[in-house]
Amino acid sequence: MANQYLKRKLETYRSLYQMNLELTAILRHLWRIKQAGFLRPEKLKVFQGLTLELQSQISHDLADRMHQVEDDDMFRFGKTRIAWENWLNPEKPALHTEPPQKEAVKPMVTSGERNGNGHRPMAPPPDPPPPGTRVI
Repeated sequence: MANQYLKRKLETYRSLYQMNLELTAILRHLWRIKQAGFLRPEKLKVFQGLTLELQSQISHDLADRMHQVEDDDMFRFGKTRIAWENWLNPEKPALHTEPPQKEAVKPMVTSGERNGNGHRPMAPPPDPPPPGTRVI
């Protein structure tokens, strides 16, 4: 079963590669026909645009679908790797252990310490150095 699944993925990527090669060949043939004088430059641009649009649509749709497939595979096979790592190191927390208890975090600034526009007031400037002190 896994073999069939991997074969389908391989064939999908291979087909996309072959389609991109063939669409590039179409663009090359259109250019040659134009060079031979049988296709006006304006028409060449239209046909090139249509070909590239088709290529982009196919690649986009397929890449979207394969992205989901690869995400699912990454999740599934990631569980295998995590189980193996836990077998190698039993002290390592398991995948679904309880998260460590978090201490309550105090806010840095309370609402009373803010000025009317929601910002903290600026600190007063430091006192100037005594006279005769060198400031570097």
